[in-house]
Amino acid sequence: MGLSKSSVIKAKKILSEIIETDCIKELPYGKWDCKDTKIILCYDKKSDGGYENVFINIKDISEDQKEYFNTRKNEIGNSSFLKEPDENNLTALGWF
Repeated sequence: MGLSKSSVIKAKKILSEIIETDCIKELPYGKWDCKDTKIILCYDKKSDGGYENVFINIKDISEDQKEYFNTRKNEIGNSSFLKEPDENNLTALGWF
């Protein structure tokens, strides 16, 4: 479904409060499987300035970080996700 430009701005603000950064990395189409942490990842830029996905990877996510995301995720009308930790204990969360 993709996020509009205004949804991307709001998503970046919420995610930057979770991981305390405003660093952003754009991921081109086909490069979804990025494991970078401490950076906001924006996947597949759209012509209107939005993105297909905006997310972060957190190593050893805390309960407070999960709770904060779950409290704020509905502020953006798109579908949110909070994946289970992978084999490296990385948790991805964000919107698509």
